[in-house]
Amino acid sequence: MADLWGIGPRYAQFFKSEGEEDAGQPDLWEASGLPPVLRKQRIETALELKRCPDWWVRKHLTVRGLRLVWELRGTPCLPLEVFEKPRKGLCCSRSFDISVTSVEDLAEAVATHCARGGEKLRRQRLAASHLTVFISTSRFRQNPGEVYSAAASWRPPSPHPTRRR
Repeated sequence: MADLWGIGPRYAQFFKSEGEEDAGQPDLWEASGLPPVLRKQRIETALELKRCPDWWVRKHLTVRGLRLVWELRGTPCLPLEVFEKPRKGLCCSRSFDISVTSVEDLAEAVATHCARGGEKLRRQRLAASHLTVFISTSRFRQNPGEVYSAAASWRPPSPHPTRRR
């Protein structure tokens, strides 16, 4: 059962424990108020879960579990996305293991990351409408007065429509 998407270790244990007789454990099925037909029934396969009534699945597995059961029965619950939606945002960031102390090194790092962002945009055939560059020191510095952060934004001119020749 743990092989099914949405069935984690706790639900897998819940399904396994239901058929076991253990005097030391509270009877989960008795407490659930289920009719005798569904009591003491271990659910070990996807087929057995698929055959459980909707009201029971909703009560014990929530709405996500119910959708999983509907999918097992052949009723699609999520639309199939054939094409990937274009990104609304893109970020190229980097943390340094040593402090960058020169303006030249910082400018080189910013330029490298801007170039990498441009590569990603071109690969997806997108255009940037807004660019923000931010820098900051480690927020874990000993002296809070040494913590620094700044950002600058730029909106490039609107791209002209491509002319076909």
